[in-house]
Amino acid sequence: MADTKSRISLLGFKNLDISEVQRSEDIVLKKLAQLEREIRYDILRLQLKQHTHEHKHGSYFIHEIIGDLYFGSARLHASYSGKNLYQVLSRVMDKLLAEVLKKQKKTEPQHPIQKKAFR
Repeated sequence: MADTKSRISLLGFKNLDISEVQRSEDIVLKKLAQLEREIRYDILRLQLKQHTHEHKHGSYFIHEIIGDLYFGSARLHASYSGKNLYQVLSRVMDKLLAEVLKKQKKTEPQHPIQKKAFR
């Protein structure tokens, strides 16, 4: 667990309440458990940007999270924005996992070599 936390960089999360930061970390660690079954990553970088929108009924935040996953010489990128911080975070992590699976499938041989019997 300590090794996993040392490879995660959460940028822009300092402005959140401590309970929001802890919940965000819990979501990331849960999703990383799924991701680590597929690959060994070097660094996960998540950057939170909050934009305030004014509305006649009051103002609200739009949370934008930009995620970069580094492993080997590869970098995968995903981003998402919305009103619900936890949903946005979960979507970005799901997108990164989907990118990992897509990259793995792409590197697998499409048609395995079949040996023909000599007659």
